[in-house]
Amino acid sequence: MAEKMRVGTYVGPVEHLNGRRALLRTEVEGNPAGHVLAQFDDPVTINGADAYMAMGSSLNFGWHKFKEDDFDIDLEFTEVD
Repeated sequence: MAEKMRVGTYVGPVEHLNGRRALLRTEVEGNPAGHVLAQFDDPVTINGADAYMAMGSSLNFGWHKFKEDDFDIDLEFTEVD
């Protein structure tokens, strides 16, 4: 399985994340099937707190596991191997 990079827009159940774009790592070795690792473009946290006040939990730093179905993957984005 070769890891791939994609871009997607969040469409999942966490309301304040809806419409936010993220860089996605798909087919990551050791990651459960149907899941991606995401890094959001904007400073935002999973609980809606001010990301600048909670840098450790900001979703635009590091990689965070989400269900792949939570994202509308941009098929026009050029895939990077």
